[in-house]
Amino acid sequence: TQKKNNKKTERVILCYTEGKIDLIDSDDEVTPMLDLFQKASSIPVTVNSLYVHNGKAYLSMAFGIAVLDLAKAEVEDTYYIGENASNVDIKAVTILNDTIYAISKEDLYAASLQTNLVDFNYWHTTPLPEAKSTSALFAAYGHLYIVQEQELKILKANDWSIVADTLNWVNCTDGHIIACQYGVGLIEIKQEEIIPLIDYHPADAIFDPTNQCYWLAVNSAGICKLTGEGKQ
Repeated sequence: TQKKNNKKTERVILCYTEGKIDLIDSDDEVTPMLDLFQKASSIPVTVNSLYVHNGKAYLSMAFGIAVLDLAKAEVEDTYYIGENASNVDIKAVTILNDTIYAISKEDLYAASLQTNLVDFNYWHTTPLPEAKSTSALFAAYGHLYIVQEQELKILKANDWSIVADTLNWVNCTDGHIIACQYGVGLIEIKQEEIIPLIDYHPADAIFDPTNQCYWLAVNSAGICKLTGEGKQ
């Protein structure tokens, strides 16, 4: 199950492995979206990841990208972006400026938001660096970042370079990149600068822009809050 909170529509998005999607609003009313689930017999419906932008949720799926209109609670579009509109197992989606980007394990796909994204001809493909499996993609500080195995890489001047390695996991919340680095602990990455936050290796963590703090998943203590004063 994947969960994402959408501040613009004040809805929480829950994606289940079998293709069901629930939208939960601020008064706990649940709106089920069964569009993809009902197509499970003809297309793979597991959501690899999801990205929210301007009231829409972009679902990275084994066939391509599904776009949800969160206000209308409906599937707005599906993008088959492979050659001749073939299936591509998309791992992640992000938007930077006026361009939408998507990754498979080996390729980066890009298209202008001003074009007809349903038409595969508008999507351009470039190979990702090396023969490493790519698992995540996000935009921060005006640049694209990818995660390949245990490495975080940044795209600058059409070239990918390593920002940090030996990473257990990497998250990006509201433009804040945080990661867990072996032997160091929890870190934040600002462009290409690595800033140690705490000498501890949480199972996961996110940045909270509202309260300007970090929430850590700590196996022995549940969820802990990290501020400038330390872990609470």
